[in-house]
Amino acid sequence: MEQNKLGNNIRREREARKLTQEELGKILGVSKQTVSSWEKGDKKPRVDKLNSLAELFNSSVDDLLEKTSIPSESEKYYKVAKEIYELDEEDRKFIKQMIKKLKKNQKDK
Repeated sequence: MEQNKLGNNIRREREARKLTQEELGKILGVSKQTVSSWEKGDKKPRVDKLNSLAELFNSSVDDLLEKTSIPSESEKYYKVAKEIYELDEEDRKFIKQMIKKLKKNQKDK
């Protein structure tokens, strides 16, 4: 059984955002070594840093502390795709139209 879920969740979320340990440390006002020690499970972040991590990762402290790992971005997209696939054809067409409109709006900005 994995003992360092918090550290693994911090690492996964940091890497998903393409941040180095040093960059994450600067954002949080801690050293690269501190981030490394969190990820290795040698130390735990203080409550204020846990709150900052949760906010940065658009997550909750509970999710960071969960015994199961936070789903990766690709896992989240897979779940959304699966939900769309399970809809009836009319609803899938509607969602496709909405996606096209959103993409067009993004290009127009």
